[in-house]
Amino acid sequence: MPEHETNPAFGEMVHRYTIKEAEEDGILINILEIWEKSLISHVTSNLLSKGYLENRGSQSGGNQELNMPNLINLLNQAIEQIKKQSPDGRVRDFYSFRVELPDGSRQLLFAQMNELGRLTLMLPEDY
Repeated sequence: MPEHETNPAFGEMVHRYTIKEAEEDGILINILEIWEKSLISHVTSNLLSKGYLENRGSQSGGNQELNMPNLINLLNQAIEQIKKQSPDGRVRDFYSFRVELPDGSRQLLFAQMNELGRLTLMLPEDY
């Protein structure tokens, strides 16, 4: 989609916030390096803060890294729900489903088609 596109319902697009910009701002995390064949390409940092990051190094000044077992569990749950909602095998633009978070609580999540033709996994408040 061009930077300035006219939509009859909304008028001319002034600015488009890209995936690359969201990655640079720390809002989206690209998971294709972890699971390159995944239908899901990005996860919001807000969702990752729900138990998918762990501190490395000292508690106060350490870096946060992905908790891989928890992240793989999240992605498997999401893909299972997406497959259930796509019985014909065709990927839709939007999904809504519940997963179990690392703390055992249930959480509503959204998966939205992104500019890469893959899905971004997010909390409802990230939508």
